[in-house]
Amino acid sequence: MGWLLTIVLVMPLTGGDVEFRMWFSKESYCTFAIEKFSEKPFMQRLPNGSEAPGAVKRATCRELAKDEEALVPNHLRWKVKPLGELFGGN
Repeated sequence: MGWLLTIVLVMPLTGGDVEFRMWFSKESYCTFAIEKFSEKPFMQRLPNGSEAPGAVKRATCRELAKDEEALVPNHLRWKVKPLGELFGGN
């Protein structure tokens, strides 16, 4: 089963929070992504060429539910199916 990372960013130009959802094939990849996204602030380029920082407000990893397979790109869906389903077995 795959893992879903949800990151909520606080970005100054959006007038609110921005939520990103990313799928990872392993829990360790998901937790590593949280560490990397949290290391330094996100930078958003302003129309005048300067940058405005954003910050991670909340980040969570969880296992995908069976009904969330559509969140995984078509060419990677084989990674979220048990081997039995892939090869027609039980």
